[in-house]
Amino acid sequence: MDWGKQLQLKAGQSTEISEGDRLQKERFDRVVNVMKDPAATTFSFVVYPEKTPIVESQRAAQELASFGIPTQLVVANLVIPEEQAVTPFFQNRHKMQQKYLAEISSHFPGTVQLQVPMYAREIKGLAMLGEIAATIF
Repeated sequence: MDWGKQLQLKAGQSTEISEGDRLQKERFDRVVNVMKDPAATTFSFVVYPEKTPIVESQRAAQELASFGIPTQLVVANLVIPEEQAVTPFFQNRHKMQQKYLAEISSHFPGTVQLQVPMYAREIKGLAMLGEIAATIF
């Protein structure tokens, strides 16, 4: 991020930095440095296996990359398992999802990619998180 442009917008072309602005910039720089450090932060996107969420996440990942913040993980959520695709509706959705799951690999090279299947109930609570962990890891 070009901090100088932010200050110009805030101060109306003045280049003098107040103590408050200096402290804010230092805090901002510390946060960005933590976000840039893959050992300290894992930046991930959770997407539905559909075109719009993938394209929007790719755009956001590119924007973050321009600041030196890498995307390390992409999770495809609500993936319909093949064995559950027994009606024409779910067969069509499953086929569509498979196409977009393949695209995730090309849109996010070098990232870890996980798939979370669609569950019949809401994912809420530690027990459900444990069930998901057992499924995807």
